[in-house]
Amino acid sequence: GQVFIYEGLFCLPQYCVLLYDALGWEVRMPRDIHSLKGSCLVIPCSFNYKSNPPKNPRRVVWYQWDSKGLPLVYDPLLLGNPDEQNCTVEMDDVQTHDNRPFCFRAERENERYSFNNSCVFIIMQAPDKPVMSSLPEDIEPGTRVAFKCSVNHTSRETISHNHMGGGVWETVSALTFIPTGYEEKGEIVCTAKFWGGKTQNNTSFLSIRSKYRLMLMRLACAFVCFYILIIDCRQPRHDMQGSHTQSEQRYVHCKK
Repeated sequence: GQVFIYEGLFCLPQYCVLLYDALGWEVRMPRDIHSLKGSCLVIPCSFNYKSNPPKNPRRVVWYQWDSKGLPLVYDPLLLGNPDEQNCTVEMDDVQTHDNRPFCFRAERENERYSFNNSCVFIIMQAPDKPVMSSLPEDIEPGTRVAFKCSVNHTSRETISHNHMGGGVWETVSALTFIPTGYEEKGEIVCTAKFWGGKTQNNTSFLSIRSKYRLMLMRLACAFVCFYILIIDCRQPRHDMQGSHTQSEQRYVHCKK
């Protein structure tokens, strides 16, 4: 991957480490983060100080950069605890005009530190489709089948989820079902409802042995087998009678 170093900022393609005061302060945050319009957004952030530690970090501030006026401060929605060196912030109802950089500032005692290039760029995008696990083919009715559906998002949910890093969470829904073979529709639809009312669907088709098809196949097989049995049972009798008659005729003819 590429590495960027400029004005005290050390960057990998998806994450930045801000170096300040000869490696005295360090701030970690993503370079950019994807969001949905109307959704909430969690921006992960942490800081550390290797020299001149403050007696009390007091607080950290997030603000939206504005070159024409005073910046809009978002510290009331701070999720992280500055005492634990956590500067994570949450935004609600993200809109298209929020695509300007959101920047981080630390305050200790009577000093304020606005770090250069300590900003996150919000990129608007459509919600991702759910990812569905593969299903076995030709499922036998009565067999237990396990299935999973997962989706990535940038807002915290009330259900269980896995944090993938970079402000992205993964929510997984697990399902176990037993097909009967009489299902009218051979498909499973996974619907993800995002913050703000947006939804995305994904469909996986089932290959289940139908009970009706099995019954018809069994009836057809039974009919064919019965028909072959009748023919097979009758044919030898005709041959035996024909052979016996011919032998008798030959025998009588020889006597004469």
